Amino acid sequence: MSLSTPKSPNPFSSIAKQEGLVPLSPHVSEIFWHLDMTHLSSEHIIIFNAIHHKRSQDIFQWGFKKKELTPEKLSQIIALSYQGYNVYCSEASFLKPHLRTKANAFSSEALIIDIDYYNIPSLKGLSAEQVIAKMKSEGLLEKLPPSYVMSSGKGLYLVYLLELLPLYSFPRNIHLWELVAKHLTKYFESYGADMHATDISRVTRLPCTINPKTNHQAYILDWSYVSTTSPRRYTLSFLANEILPYSYHEVLDYKTKKKAKEQLDPTTPKKAYQLLTPQSLATARCEDLEHILSQRAYDIEGFRNIFIFLYSVFAMDKLKDLTIATASVKSINSLLVSPLPDAEVERCIQSAYQSYIEKQKNFKFGYKFRNDNIISLLQITDQEVKELKTILTQKEKRERFKKAQKDRRRNEAGLTSRQQKVADTQAKILELYAQDVSVASIAEQLNLSKRQVYRYLKK
Repeated sequence: MSLSTPKSPNPFSSIAKQEGLVPLSPHVSEIFWHLDMTHLSSEHIIIFNAIHHKRSQDIFQWGFKKKELTPEKLSQIIALSYQGYNVYCSEASFLKPHLRTKANAFSSEALIIDIDYYNIPSLKGLSAEQVIAKMKSEGLLEKLPPSYVMSSGKGLYLVYLLELLPLYSFPRNIHLWELVAKHLTKYFESYGADMHATDISRVTRLPCTINPKTNHQAYILDWSYVSTTSPRRYTLSFLANEILPYSYHEVLDYKTKKKAKEQLDPTTPKKAYQLLTPQSLATARCEDLEHILSQRAYDIEGFRNIFIFLYSVFAMDKLKDLTIATASVKSINSLLVSPLPDAEVERCIQSAYQSYIEKQKNFKFGYKFRNDNIISLLQITDQEVKELKTILTQKEKRERFKKAQKDRRRNEAGLTSRQQKVADTQAKILELYAQDVSVASIAEQLNLSKRQVYRYLKK
């Protein structure tokens, strides 16, 4: 009987606890740059994987917030690749540190296409630079040039940086991300693009780590130039319009025609017009977010990035001016117990500004948040909701509607029409009775029975 080989301890566990000095890798700045480009938020989780090249049982995972990744910790993560580990990191950011699933995905700021060109006989043996040069010569990168390119030590990664894309509680965003990823991968299929690597929760090899299969290092192509520029960021909607076989407008036309076919009976009463305009709604939501800040004593650790992003989106819709909106957002950020770094605030504002520009062209474009999205993203409690104007749960809406209906049924004295009629009748009976009018006469004058009159007199 043979015993199975025991699993090694999780190397990330000791890295997470590391506090002392360790030798720094000369490539730390390159990895920091890559993580800054692909993960804008410093508060949400980047999940790292280490899979040993030979020991199949040694598969480890760990989540770090970007702000936790010191040069020492990153140097130790790089060092794992020299110990026979394939070292990967997630494309998306996540809410929980050890759960790399779609449901736990928080945001995406990059879409990376995995090109396994070594599977194509005519490309086998070429360097990453030669393959990219060949792609360019064939015009394959003219339509959608990547923000930058990485060698994986064996194949290629085409990195498309994105404007901040919320994923948590946005299943449509996840679906569109994966749809775009599949069509982009199909576009590069002739170069060996991996059709299985289109999942939002996937991982890619970390630059500057060793690929144990080839013993070659992963690296960013033309690093000395790329590091001094500001790589292009795409909106997901732009990529979708460019790469999908149908445009956003064609989808809308289809839905409009489908809705026309399923139209209800013309006699069905129409919905009342919504009283809030986009600008007044944005104003009310800004006020609600400010109220949440005061309720939480300006301490929103763990929610700073998404809060500032949401506030930026609503501030742009409210103020319609980038300079004024920027000042407003920075003013809110300065009130926080632990303000976001200026660079992250600027990214949030720029992403919100791009959304605002798209909305100006067509209001169906750009970021639009439902109340349940906002409540979920900021984990707003039922008690907090009770004090807000527009960011309401369905339960709170129903309660406010019932109260409004109840209030409309009552007069200034707080009585319904029936209660007021009873009060008026009683007052008249008491007035006549005080004038020594008999019960029978009162009943006759007010068209009541004598029993009813006696009942009023006893109240």
